[in-house]
Amino acid sequence: MNDQKPPVKRSSKEILEELKQLYREKEYVRALELCTELVARHPGNADLEGLFAKIEARVKATAAAAPATPPPTESTVYYTERAESSVSQETPAPTGDAGDYVQQGVKLYEVQDYGNAVKAWETALSIDPENTMAIDYLNNVRAMIGAEHTAENDEDVPDKNQLLTIYNEGLQLYKHKDFTAALEKWEYILKYHPGHKETQECIRKTKAALEKEQEYVDMLNEAESDFRTGDHAEAERKVLHLLIKAPHLEGAQKLKEAIEERKRQITEIRSLEIEETQPQHISSATDDEITRYFTPDAAEGRKAESRKVVKIVKPKKERKVSKWLIAVIVLIPILGVAGWQGWQMYQRQLVLERADVPLQVMLQEEAWDDPERRSEDLVNIGMDYLDEGEFLFAYYAFEQAKNVAEPRLKDLQALPQKDEVVQGQITRLDNVVKQAGSELERLPDRFVAKDVSTDQLKSVDKYVESGDVVRAEEVLSAALTADLNNDSLRIKLADIDERHALSKVKLGELDEAHIYFRRAAVLNKANKTLFKHLRVINMYYDGSITAIDKDQWFFFFTH
Repeated sequence: MNDQKPPVKRSSKEILEELKQLYREKEYVRALELCTELVARHPGNADLEGLFAKIEARVKATAAAAPATPPPTESTVYYTERAESSVSQETPAPTGDAGDYVQQGVKLYEVQDYGNAVKAWETALSIDPENTMAIDYLNNVRAMIGAEHTAENDEDVPDKNQLLTIYNEGLQLYKHKDFTAALEKWEYILKYHPGHKETQECIRKTKAALEKEQEYVDMLNEAESDFRTGDHAEAERKVLHLLIKAPHLEGAQKLKEAIEERKRQITEIRSLEIEETQPQHISSATDDEITRYFTPDAAEGRKAESRKVVKIVKPKKERKVSKWLIAVIVLIPILGVAGWQGWQMYQRQLVLERADVPLQVMLQEEAWDDPERRSEDLVNIGMDYLDEGEFLFAYYAFEQAKNVAEPRLKDLQALPQKDEVVQGQITRLDNVVKQAGSELERLPDRFVAKDVSTDQLKSVDKYVESGDVVRAEEVLSAALTADLNNDSLRIKLADIDERHALSKVKLGELDEAHIYFRRAAVLNKANKTLFKHLRVINMYYDGSITAIDKDQWFFFFTH
């Protein structure tokens, strides 16, 4: 080794990280060169010298294993026997000092007797559990043995690019709610990288999603049971909830259609029953009455014979069209249109008067707009988007939750006196800020950026005008992934989502409307009405308000 200290170009920590990477990739020669540089920088460091000995042994072992048919004396058995004899001769039996066991393990490791080396280091740790050298040696050897074992069992070990492709395939499967297939992809990755934190997190979320999926399946079974027993209202409530939370669930849409068909049939049957029960008022006459009506009596007959009829024919006059008649003909359509508009205005006023009382009061009583509840709801929305693999909308939900909670938290913390209520509010807001902040730090690394051309962005309005709203939303979402702070794109997408949601409300598709209202709400942080739309739909689904209340709320947004 060269005793002259080389000029410092990189920090020792950076060199050590590269060294570890090279060792994992079995680039032992290059790793030995870097270790030599570190030993030269830090002479007398026992840890680095031990690491140097370990890497040097690997270089020698790799060189020895290069021939296709090595001589018998180069076998592992020979090395093991020689290690045992050399250790017994050169190294005295451990005397209870952890350092002696560490050195014994190093010598055994140098001759590739990994089993006995591990035992020696484990003995050292039983004496001194804080011995960092023994811990490092154990971790490295176990990782190396595990990697070699995996390579022996699997002839075709995938490279990094293949594993990355598999990881992204898992994300796409998760996004499309195929949780079982996504789980298989990520478990396959862990076979080769058991410590990969992102994959472990994906597996945790997927297992949680599978558990949630089972809950949805159970609810669907309950809805089917309610439908069969004739409780159509309860079945419809459950299936509409499922179409919001799990629109991909197989069978939910069919059950909804079956419920609607059954309700239609019931309505028709009831209308027929009403018609049958109504009394029939039809004038009837007997045969005698009909005969007398059309047969004159004798006296009337004599009068008819003696009576002479003089027919006077007057010349036909040409009639002129009255000016008043023309005026009436012109005025009637005008008055009809004016009357129709007046009737519509009257109906709207009635709806306004009815809508202002029950629903508005209910929303105000629940104090939905307070920062604590609103920020917590935003965090829950963000977690839902994480489970769905919609990382862009999860990011905006957490960002908005943090922006809502932080100012309120500062105001409460600045109060000179804080009672239990205030302390509770501070705790809730602090939890929101911490959770949202943690997710915001991790989310940008999970975005999959897509290239969006300027022509595509210019075509967004054309897509909307032609009715291809989904394509417009996809283009804007992809553009926002690459530019998270572009407020103009963000507001534009929010407006499109809001209009899309209102069109779904008019069609009666509340499950679809809920999806797009939620997207618009996390995108447009200034429009609180979007959150109220969500709240009204949720209240309708849980039975807090009636269909009339719901229709009254949306009347002026859809007309």
